[in-house]
Amino acid sequence: MDARGSERSLSIAVLGIAALIVASALVPSAVLVGSVRVDAVVLGVPFALAMALPYVLRRGLGELRWGVIGWFGAVFALFAALSIVFNPSSMGAIATLVRYLSYFVLTLVVGLVSSSLPARRLLMWTTVTSGAGTVAVSVYQVATGKAAAGMAGLASDVGTRVTGTLGNANFYGEFLVLVFAVALALVMIQHGRGRVYAGAALLAVTGALFLTYTRGSWLALAFALAVSIPFVNKRLLLPLAAGAAVAIFAIPGILQRVLSIFSSQGTASFRFQLWRVAGAAIEAKPVIGWGLGEFLSAYRATVLARADLFMGYLGYGAHNAYFTLMVETGVLGGIAFLMLVFYLASRGLFVAYRQGVPDEARIESVVLGVGLLAFAVNALTSNSFQHPQAAVFFWILAGLLVGASNGWLSAPSAPMRTAVERVSSNALLADSFVIRGWNRALPAVARVWYSSLAFRLFVAGHPGRASEGGIFARFVHPHS
Repeated sequence: MDARGSERSLSIAVLGIAALIVASALVPSAVLVGSVRVDAVVLGVPFALAMALPYVLRRGLGELRWGVIGWFGAVFALFAALSIVFNPSSMGAIATLVRYLSYFVLTLVVGLVSSSLPARRLLMWTTVTSGAGTVAVSVYQVATGKAAAGMAGLASDVGTRVTGTLGNANFYGEFLVLVFAVALALVMIQHGRGRVYAGAALLAVTGALFLTYTRGSWLALAFALAVSIPFVNKRLLLPLAAGAAVAIFAIPGILQRVLSIFSSQGTASFRFQLWRVAGAAIEAKPVIGWGLGEFLSAYRATVLARADLFMGYLGYGAHNAYFTLMVETGVLGGIAFLMLVFYLASRGLFVAYRQGVPDEARIESVVLGVGLLAFAVNALTSNSFQHPQAAVFFWILAGLLVGASNGWLSAPSAPMRTAVERVSSNALLADSFVIRGWNRALPAVARVWYSSLAFRLFVAGHPGRASEGGIFARFVHPHS
């Protein structure tokens, strides 16, 4: 009877999270209910958490992997709360704090629920299917020309810059890199028809991503793939690179957008100016910040006080999610959030360094981490975490990664030689001149990487000892 109750509560939890995924992807970011604007994410997250609560209580709160949020999340929450207390703030600031805290809890809950393999597969397929639904909207936009280019700098032969259901091409690109990672993971771990369906979804999502013309998302995804894929499959880099090359030359306007990445003019120059404003605002209130959710007020006050920073706007985003939070919550609050994000994003690579991890678990963890890492890097040039409809998927995907790697987060790290050989043996075209040179240089590169602070913070465990992440292990496993 108890087993039946546990299965029922797990099913209810999965349905709640699946409903959040579908609503967040397919319902516009805000809808009118009478005279009130209701956000699908604002309603969906508490609904999903409420649906999962019986299962969480049945399993026990101690089963949640609190350490993946840990001190980084706690420090951010503390400074976010202080920024509200010590600044003139509205109810919107409190709602924003609740939103971030609910994201943290959502990651923990999804991690617990998705530690069940059938539950995780269902949630992954729900994510990919919902993403494919947004691609169908994009196809309609292309066919009808409903979505305008939306910004200067695109080639004259670009008639449509797709936005899917997110209403903004940049937001849509942020969302698609996460769906791309889930679809790619399914392609690599499913068999038969499942792999075919996942492959079709992956191609559709990739095509839509190109048609967003979002350079930040392209670059971030390329970086994440380059860092992660050598741990997965030696045959995968070539088709990915070839597919990207074909798209660059075949799709109108793509080549021009790629080349514009290397220009310091246009939007790049404008972003530098915005970052100068953000830097001045941080300098004015470095400890407590201007108040959570109050970036626009800080921007306005800063440009009015500094005529040399005024660019013709009294309100504009920072185009950097971490700078935004440093302005709002102070330097320590912003850094804590940044550390939390990259800690979560590195869990896939962390699993790749564990001893005894089966190939399927390693592949799934690393590839899911590709989406998180791409989103985190993209946030360096976009307010990604301030776009709820896309951002909620970062926290859902982080939970899926925690679930996928659940049995290996406490495994001892592999010796350096084993990890180096793992990368080397999975390198593309091992007999090529380039790879032979890389393999010869790899031991020296590895020594630098293994001795770096980044490795110790985010990836390294202690050989022969259960740990979940370098010097922060005791906070992750407080009872060990």
